[in-house]
Amino acid sequence: MSAAEENPVVAKLRDAKPSAATGDTGKLTLPATPALDDRAGQCAWLTSAFGLNPGHPVTGGAREGLRGAAGHVVLHRAGAPQLRFEPATHLNQPPRLIEDLSWQMVPSDGAVPALKGEHCRAIAHVVRMLTDAAQEVSDAQETAGIVGTFLSAAEPVEGLALRGRQRAAT
Repeated sequence: MSAAEENPVVAKLRDAKPSAATGDTGKLTLPATPALDDRAGQCAWLTSAFGLNPGHPVTGGAREGLRGAAGHVVLHRAGAPQLRFEPATHLNQPPRLIEDLSWQMVPSDGAVPALKGEHCRAIAHVVRMLTDAAQEVSDAQETAGIVGTFLSAAEPVEGLALRGRQRAAT
């Protein structure tokens, strides 16, 4: 795909500059978390927080398996393998998160930052916002599929119709 054909959201994410920084004390400082409706900001924030190569940014995410802590989280990246966190609770535990990231990052990514509990809470919050936005669409699609399945298998009842809450003879 040529640069002219590239998705504008991916292009914006590729151009994002990492904003996580290590201060004079050597302590990692993450930027303020993005807004709930700022999907591109959430992706850029996670790319920065994880120390990923901005040329291979996070582009989205999804939850898989069980809902809640026992479920899995997948973060999609442009031009790089996805990041998987199984179970999702690994996002809340610095040693587990560092371990998962270390073995899933590509060679052009930076070193995994020295993450602490406060960072993990912020990361889990942003991941939850990103994956919940995708989950809402999936739930709506699943509901439509279930209703469609029931309607396609329904047997019509001749001579009766539903109007409002009353049955009326036709």
